[in-house]
Amino acid sequence: EHSGFVEDRWGRLTRTIESTIDFLGYRGEERGRREAARLREIHKDIKGVDSQGRRYHALNPEAYLWVHATLFHGMVQTQELFGHPIPPGRKQILFDEWRDLARTLGITERHIPESIAAFRDYFDDMVQNRLEYNDTVQLLLDLDEEPLPPPPGWRLPVFAWSGIAIGPTV
Repeated sequence: EHSGFVEDRWGRLTRTIESTIDFLGYRGEERGRREAARLREIHKDIKGVDSQGRRYHALNPEAYLWVHATLFHGMVQTQELFGHPIPPGRKQILFDEWRDLARTLGITERHIPESIAAFRDYFDDMVQNRLEYNDTVQLLLDLDEEPLPPPPGWRLPVFAWSGIAIGPTV
């Protein structure tokens, strides 16, 4: 209801990557602070009532932290799946930076896991006990089953993209 990602998947991805680069401070600390403020501003009006009659708000600490938690989890998982696992010392630095970013976003200290072990417990508990199946989850699962069209400006034949997007078949 609050995003055009279905109609503009590449645009949404591009905007998310650009925002993340700004937010993480790769273009300077001040730009990172401005992006964090912009993110809070655009999310302040995202609210409503879900299919079960429960009110929701994008800046609810639990929901807001969860979205931010997927950033850290995704970075760690991507390295483990496609590269080399992040060494423990570097993972701690990354986690500390993630905590700092959470505070920059306005997530209060009491909601932020204090250690990597506490984060793992929090993340696992969310997956096992808090996340719910709903129409949006089904939509995402359905989208995952259909091939993503080539990115805008793709210059190679479509079959070349298909092999990348779908991956090898076994």
